[in-house]
Amino acid sequence: MRDYVRLSGILFIITAVVAFVLSIANSATNERINSLAKAAVKSAQSEVLKGAGDIELDTAQTFEYKTDNSSVSSITKYQKTDGGSLFAVSCAPKGYGGEISMMVGVDDNLTIIGINIIDNAKETPGLGSEIGKSEFYNQFGGKTPNITITKGKPSDNEIQAVTGATVSSKAVVNGVNDAIAAVQEVLST
Repeated sequence: MRDYVRLSGILFIITAVVAFVLSIANSATNERINSLAKAAVKSAQSEVLKGAGDIELDTAQTFEYKTDNSSVSSITKYQKTDGGSLFAVSCAPKGYGGEISMMVGVDDNLTIIGINIIDNAKETPGLGSEIGKSEFYNQFGGKTPNITITKGKPSDNEIQAVTGATVSSKAVVNGVNDAIAAVQEVLST
């Protein structure tokens, strides 16, 4: 009995020391992790707005966007030097394996400038993960509201699905359509 108490005490001390060390490591790295996450968002925003003209970066207005049936979480509005507006929309539609984190660039005519898949790690490797390749997401540039998906050759406002990854492809299309609807709502207010 005495050995059980002694072993339990030793195990408790080891567990307490490990928990203390982990809490110190977490507090030391938490700020860096948050900084890297913010940098990834800024990089994705500049990527989706690239080629849309000169942007006045100091005019950025970010606001949260929460509705029950939308994958959009936030919208950042930028003013162009010619007076127009551009929007970088952060959204996370549900794919086959989980949420797909992405950024969508939309102009004030509700035309897609570009998209950037930030995280699709939960999608099936070799199938759903193919949505992160430029061959897929470059199809979105210049598209307008109500984008649809096709398994064949796309026409007009259609996107060709990744072979074997229709669910993941539909999720990205849904996210882009959600982004356009959110920008349309912002423009109408």
